[in-house]
Amino acid sequence: GAAVKGFYQSLYTSGGYGGAVDIGFACRPLPSVSLGAIARNLGVAMYGQGLEQMPIEAGIGGSLVVGPVNAVLDVILPVHDAVSLRAGAEYKPVPELAIRLGYRTGPEDLGTLGVLSGLTAGLGVGVGPLSLDYAITPYGKLGIAHRIGLAAKLSPKGSGSIRLKVVDGTSMLPLAAGVTTTGVISHK
Repeated sequence: GAAVKGFYQSLYTSGGYGGAVDIGFACRPLPSVSLGAIARNLGVAMYGQGLEQMPIEAGIGGSLVVGPVNAVLDVILPVHDAVSLRAGAEYKPVPELAIRLGYRTGPEDLGTLGVLSGLTAGLGVGVGPLSLDYAITPYGKLGIAHRIGLAAKLSPKGSGSIRLKVVDGTSMLPLAAGVTTTGVISHK
């Protein structure tokens, strides 16, 4: 997979803008286990009158899904900084909603910025092929970072899924039901 991103930053007395590309690979050796690798921030930023290289990093990680909980652990290898670890959990009470909590070490000095600067939290909402994600991360004296993401899943023509819930018309309680389809549904 790949992602293209653009940004604008305002840091105390200066600001900048730029763009970058992330490139990654993922595999699923077992139904509940995923492994992956990524090269992140391949790009440049403009601060003042000069170009600056983005903080390029590589990472490897894995996840384990148990019911509605997805636990992850990543090792991040920045080009010009110390190795850091990132761990988190995502709880999905329904497929359309994700509640996330995580913690990361470095590359910031947690002793200087405070232990809480490693904490992150967020929410994700998905409807059909679209998803909206929000995350908040405290950075001690530097303030709080808010991240908002919008993603769309691109799938081959004709693929997709339908989610049905059969309920009693009076009590609205779920009922056991079987659904059978025949043929192909086509939209022109």
